[in-house]
Amino acid sequence: MISKKYLTSLVCLLSLMGTCQLLALQINDSSESYALGPYLEVLDDPSKELSFEQVRSAEYQSKFVSSDAEIPNFGFTGHAYWFRFKVENLSDLDQRWYLGVEYALIDYIDIFMADSPASEQWKRLQAGDRRPYELRQIKHRFFYFDLELDPQVTRYFYMRIQTEGSAQFPIYVKSQRKIASQDHEQQFGQGVFVGLLVIMVLYNLTIYFGSRQVDYLLNAIFVFGLLMFKGTMNGVTNEYLWPESIWWANAVSAISIPFVFFMPNLYAFKFMSIQKYPRLKWGFYVFLGLLGFFTLFSWILPYRLTRIYTMVGMVSTLYLIFASWYCYHKGFKPARFFIISWLALITGSIIYGLQKLGHLEVSFITVYCVEIASVVQTLFTSIGQSDKINEINREIRLAQKKALDAQIETNRVTEMMKEKLEILVEERTADLWAKTKDIQVMMDNLQQGVCTLDENLRIEGEYSLFLENLIGSADLSKKSLDRLLFEHSDLSSAQRSMVATAIRSAIGDYTFNFEANSHVLPTEIASEIDHRKRFLELDWAPIENQDDEVAKVMVAIRDVTELRSIQEEARNREHELRLIGQILKVSASKFQNFINSSLHIIDTARAVVIDGEAKSRWDVILRGVHTIKGNARTYGLEEIAEVVHIAEDFLFSVNRENFPDTVKDQILDRLTMIEKVLEKFQDLNDVRLERKTAGETEATLIEVASFLKKLVRSGKLNNISGVDGHVSSMIKRVENLTNDTFCSALKPLQDSLPSLAKQLGKRKPELVFEGEDFEIEKRIADKYQDIFVHLMRNSIDHAFLAHHEGRIVINIEKERDSWRKISYSDNGRGLYIKKLKTRGIENGLIDDTASDLDIANLIFRSGISCAEQVTDISGRGVGMDAVRSFLEELGGSISIDFLDEPAEEGFRRFCFIIQLPVAESMALDLAS
Repeated sequence: MISKKYLTSLVCLLSLMGTCQLLALQINDSSESYALGPYLEVLDDPSKELSFEQVRSAEYQSKFVSSDAEIPNFGFTGHAYWFRFKVENLSDLDQRWYLGVEYALIDYIDIFMADSPASEQWKRLQAGDRRPYELRQIKHRFFYFDLELDPQVTRYFYMRIQTEGSAQFPIYVKSQRKIASQDHEQQFGQGVFVGLLVIMVLYNLTIYFGSRQVDYLLNAIFVFGLLMFKGTMNGVTNEYLWPESIWWANAVSAISIPFVFFMPNLYAFKFMSIQKYPRLKWGFYVFLGLLGFFTLFSWILPYRLTRIYTMVGMVSTLYLIFASWYCYHKGFKPARFFIISWLALITGSIIYGLQKLGHLEVSFITVYCVEIASVVQTLFTSIGQSDKINEINREIRLAQKKALDAQIETNRVTEMMKEKLEILVEERTADLWAKTKDIQVMMDNLQQGVCTLDENLRIEGEYSLFLENLIGSADLSKKSLDRLLFEHSDLSSAQRSMVATAIRSAIGDYTFNFEANSHVLPTEIASEIDHRKRFLELDWAPIENQDDEVAKVMVAIRDVTELRSIQEEARNREHELRLIGQILKVSASKFQNFINSSLHIIDTARAVVIDGEAKSRWDVILRGVHTIKGNARTYGLEEIAEVVHIAEDFLFSVNRENFPDTVKDQILDRLTMIEKVLEKFQDLNDVRLERKTAGETEATLIEVASFLKKLVRSGKLNNISGVDGHVSSMIKRVENLTNDTFCSALKPLQDSLPSLAKQLGKRKPELVFEGEDFEIEKRIADKYQDIFVHLMRNSIDHAFLAHHEGRIVINIEKERDSWRKISYSDNGRGLYIKKLKTRGIENGLIDDTASDLDIANLIFRSGISCAEQVTDISGRGVGMDAVRSFLEELGGSISIDFLDEPAEEGFRRFCFIIQLPVAESMALDLAS
């Protein structure tokens, strides 16, 4: 076995052998700047995942190849590149030497340096425009690294470079003095270039603000974009404007490329009026759309797409040259300067683009070609813009000459027509007098109050005679409409003031001002006229003069008192019909039972309050009112339900421990309010629908049938002679009149579930009956409804969530001959035991050691609920108290049985176990 120590030594030896073959860059006293390209060996890393240790291994040392170019340029690849090289300092001068990568748009740079290729102590330096600016050893737009080369010292280096942009790497070794002098010269040149572009931006903006010519604004934006493009490419913006923002620096570099092509196309489109050349405009639309899309979304698109931006931009420039020649050929002379200016800039852009794509060597011309071309472009564009203005002036002078000729011809025609006009004026004057007379006749017979107002709301001389009858006053000229009409109306003093202000500000101004304030002018008022309340409709309209200004305001007034009376009567009838529709959905007997039981509840509650028993029997009042509301909603009597809900809100806000006389009066008022709405519905049923007799007849028949049923069951009817042949059919009819089934009794509740679920924003639940149905007497069917209406409403409001497919199961089991066991459950969340326990402790009903079953039984206590909020359906904490009370009246009971174990969330699923005594009857199989 080969030891690990031996393997490490072997790898280091192989690395040393490969590294020792490097061609060393020798620094001497003859130069202060050296191009490192010819001394580099490069390793292409397409995966971008090779580590420094892997690169130094023997496997990869053999894969390094020499770099032939003075400045390595690989185009747009997105790969990572490893370079190895060594530098020997043969100079005796004591000065600092730096490794410089003089291209600002490089994402990541890592330098590893050591005194020996086999060293295990490699120093690492980092930089790149996707790393914090503080990592740079020199705060510069380029990347410079201190080589730490003392005189007569040799160092070995590995360098890793990764970028998504153009992979061109101008790498140099320079002295500190050389960097300073070079930076001084470059900043001077860049300063001249930037200064010239800034001057041109300000020049174009100044002319734009003076002439409002959009051409100048677009040119200024383009020059500014060119300035930002070059600043980004050179790293100036990152150095001086946003060195702390890595994301924005890279986003700007991506945005500036399509933007610098987009703006000249937009500028050319406007400058040469391309819109009037159908053959050209669609090409511009395509390029403007593509380049505009790239500009807007380049900051989120992959950076490697800049190559596509550049190619599309270069093709668009060729199309732009063709369009310029076409416009010049069609007679647009300023296009000749446009062609020259853009040819210069396009040529520079093409050269720069080819250099970025790696097709041209990096040199002074290829690097600064855009700056040089920009100067030429700026000068010729300005000349072309001036020539365009001169061309426009020539067209204006030509148009003025034509206008002068036309004016001379007009004067000649005017003189000729003068005599004809005089005759025409006489004819028109006669027509005007006739029309004025017609208008006066119409005003005298118009059945509306029409007049015009001045700025002080005074009625001017002409108005319709009907206005005097409407207002009840004669000789209205110069009288204030505000005092005549508005002073006795339902308009407040503030509204009257706003009307006067709106009329005063509109007269003498343009119509727009009147329209802007027209919303404060009343369109309907109620006014006291001749000791009678009258409803009036008003229409306002401005009357303009020859200067399009409002000279006066016209108002038309109509008396709609009778119409309002008819409409009010119609609304009352519509409301009455809606209530009648609700009543007719309920059978006469059921409706009468509901009204009678509800009025009985109100009488009982009123007696409790009057007798001073409210404190001890407050739960009776709350249960009764809550039951009325639940039954009203079940039968679809919405107005009753809403009135009861309002009263219920107040009753639940009352402190049951303290009932001063004022509170007692308010409680009685709420009970009276419920009583009135019940009596209103009873009156509609008894008087309008005449169903009182039908209800009483139905109730009487049920009582008679019940009596006959008792006779049949006792056997006494069989002893009466002559009835043997009819006993069977009579018993059947008696059973139909007096009996109902349990499931049929709950049918109204089942029908109300969809609307109830919709009101609470829940899905319609499924109601399932299991087991054997059984017969009940119709006279107590309402009691069953009172019980289960609370259970079903609680399931929908509390158990089911909005997305749940709710399911309610009612299982019926026969226990002994006259008892039924009814299990009620749903598939909801269950009881919120955690919250019930908290509220039970807060109310002093249980302690912390209470069992879950003891906690669950708290729901039968009045005022205790686990609901998150009170709704108009449930959440009061009286529903289950009412359920237990109703069951006790029927001789039954209710208990809780858990269906699961305790959960961390605090919820437990359960079912209600209801036991009821029922009369012996025939069982019905629900499955059939």
